[in-house]
Amino acid sequence: MIQLKNLRLLLLVLSVIVLASCDSDDPAPIQPRGTITDLALNFEELDDTGNPTGTVLTFNVTNPSGIELNQTPLETIRIDEGKSYRLRLQLNDAINNGDINFQILNDPEDYQFFFLGSAMIGSSATMDYNYNDDQIGLDGNVRVSFTSIFAGQMRLVLRYKLNKDWPGADDPNFEGFEDAGGSSDLDLTFPVEYN
Repeated sequence: MIQLKNLRLLLLVLSVIVLASCDSDDPAPIQPRGTITDLALNFEELDDTGNPTGTVLTFNVTNPSGIELNQTPLETIRIDEGKSYRLRLQLNDAINNGDINFQILNDPEDYQFFFLGSAMIGSSATMDYNYNDDQIGLDGNVRVSFTSIFAGQMRLVLRYKLNKDWPGADDPNFEGFEDAGGSSDLDLTFPVEYN
């Protein structure tokens, strides 16, 4: 008889626990981020007034299982010195048939691209980048100086869940991007050559 009472008490406690765990205030499940399998860098040439000339140069990175950090080899970016370009990035997830750009633009506070490397930073920098999209980096302008240096590197870093208010994080060439927290979803260094 005592065992039966203990069993009933145990069942009652378990029922309360199960019902309590079904609370409707539970947070929504976290949606997984997509896998970046394809990246296109689209450089659209601009004239002196900032209007497109119709010329678009596209450079691609693809990995069917997901682009890895520091993946090599990468296609060499070949652009003209002394010209300006609108640089638009397109990221896709071929595994899940997803548009990573949509995901980034849906949560713009969570993502930011940084443009680094010898072509972007330092006394021999030949490229200047400015955001067109409120500190995200999917859309920006690049100006290439007239230069006697005909090669360099452009390092492209995509950070996730960083603090965009961190001092310096509003600079697309912020070398201390890791200080702003978060993690890297992309970190690729492209060879750059100028015509």
